[in-house]
Amino acid sequence: MRMEKKNMMKRMYLVFVSLMLLISFTGCGEGGTGKKLALAVVTGVHSNSYELPLNAETISSMLYDVCYSYGRVSFVNVDGNPYMDFETSIPEPSVSGLSDQKKKDLAEGYTAQLKETLHSLAARTEETDPLKAIRIAAQSLRAADPAVYSRTMLILDSGIPTAGCMNAQNGLLYAGNIDEIVDKLREMKEIPDLTDMDVIWSFCGEAAPPQQPLSEKDKDKLRSIWEAILKAGGARSVTFTDDSISHTPYTGLPKVSIVDTEVFEIIVDKPKKQEQVIRTYTLDEAHVRFVGDQAIFTDEQKARASIQEVADMLNAHPENTVYIVGTTASGNVDFCDQLSRKRAEVVRDVLIEMGISADRMQAVGLGFRDPWHLTDIDAEGNWIEKNAACNRKVMIVDQSSEEASLLGL
Repeated sequence: MRMEKKNMMKRMYLVFVSLMLLISFTGCGEGGTGKKLALAVVTGVHSNSYELPLNAETISSMLYDVCYSYGRVSFVNVDGNPYMDFETSIPEPSVSGLSDQKKKDLAEGYTAQLKETLHSLAARTEETDPLKAIRIAAQSLRAADPAVYSRTMLILDSGIPTAGCMNAQNGLLYAGNIDEIVDKLREMKEIPDLTDMDVIWSFCGEAAPPQQPLSEKDKDKLRSIWEAILKAGGARSVTFTDDSISHTPYTGLPKVSIVDTEVFEIIVDKPKKQEQVIRTYTLDEAHVRFVGDQAIFTDEQKARASIQEVADMLNAHPENTVYIVGTTASGNVDFCDQLSRKRAEVVRDVLIEMGISADRMQAVGLGFRDPWHLTDIDAEGNWIEKNAACNRKVMIVDQSSEEASLLGL
């Protein structure tokens, strides 16, 4: 009886904390902070996991809040090589003076669209690496100005890692204490930067067949481990919810290894020494300027001088491979994709002339769909030239970097 009362008090506390968090993000004239909400959703759409109950209170409330505040949202999918699957900003109405009911109707419509997008997500590779997914989501949130946005990460995953430096296949909960786990991750620089972010986690420890279920004791320890990691990263708050699971396992997705719950402990594996990741190098219009709508340098001598710096950097790291990523200002999707790719290829060709092996470089064109794109057209359809200029660029991105994982390549 005492244990039941303790569990009931714990659930009531979690519900209270969750409600306080949700209320604090409502904003926009409803007694909140007045800030927009930047929301990064980490989704565990993989084998050995239950289908996401998209109408669960936490999911519905957080998606609605980001829509009502005209915030920004990103979806990061958890698999063996997590990736940014979707990112967008919620547009403000072009008509001013809308009634509160109309604003709510619009928010509900956008929320339904976001749920459809969530429903379409799926793992691409075998295994799961939630820690890497959290790092990618945190990077997305760091791009949101804290003076404008409240930044929240919503994790919808079992939290059982079977890939990456945290590996549950060798045991996860019994050998080594939590402080040792955090210290090892900190030493390896694997702790995500969550400064000034709130983290809400649903379905932690909820594994689907063929994975054997975790005991309540193991679920509690798993949550304690993740809470310690998230707080070590500077999270402002960490809340685990008790949303009901769907009881329908995902099928037809890449394999995820079964973890032996009898010897379930966290082993932090230090990865083999790898070549140092090259910092992302941006050739913007101040360095390499192109003729409008063409892949021709306006000043070839100046462009080659800037590209030579990239060649020197690549020569200093002969084992690294990179993406040469072209981007543009907003426009026609097909034209901008082709133009940005041609510009990336021109830069790659110059690097080849400078002695860099073609095998080390992959030219890609993302048009105006790159994860760093700045809004360059205002509500009236006019150019925001300062942002448009920033969007016209060619980036050199190490294929092993976190930035590369945002490209979805």
